[in-house]
Amino acid sequence: MKSRSPFAIALVFLLIHSVGNAAQGIERVLDLAQVAGDIDRVRTLYVAAAYEEALAAMPAVNGAPVRTDIEQYRALCLLALGREEEAVAAVERLVRDHPTFFPPAGETSPRMQNLFAGVRTKLLPDIAKRTYVDAKAAYETKNREVAHAGFGRAVQLIDSLPEAEKNGLADLRLLAGEFLELSAVRPAAAPSPVPEKPAPKPSP
Repeated sequence: MKSRSPFAIALVFLLIHSVGNAAQGIERVLDLAQVAGDIDRVRTLYVAAAYEEALAAMPAVNGAPVRTDIEQYRALCLLALGREEEAVAAVERLVRDHPTFFPPAGETSPRMQNLFAGVRTKLLPDIAKRTYVDAKAAYETKNREVAHAGFGRAVQLIDSLPEAEKNGLADLRLLAGEFLELSAVRPAAAPSPVPEKPAPKPSP
């Protein structure tokens, strides 16, 4: 049996890899198209006050990070159906996965705004503390880029809280702000110029 050259074998593997990547890309496009279709259908059903049907059209909660638009509609539908505890649970999932998110005032009801505010006030202090702890661990292992992003996120979370809750995290805010500055990646200093050697004196 004729043996194949290493080049031919490598070419076969390259083709297989390329086909696999193309298939993954197509699958991703189809997933995005389905997601876009899901939210359009959910929105249409919600506007038509078909709340049960809208809930049935939403992807199931499976432990993966939730989408802000889907979970907002889930909470809105649950509120409209009088299932407030489930609505709160939906908003809690959203806040845990997207702690910096807050729905714009013009895009949702005052009741939903109040629900979001209450959940964020309840959950964000612990999320900010965990974010700071993770950033500090990254800083101690010299991972300055990750640390800097984490300290910045902790500061952002604390600053987004109402004044009463923010005041309770004043010490943490101070520490996170200081480490945010310390962890900033600064450009390397330019090397000092090498002094020129004096020209040798001519012999007498």
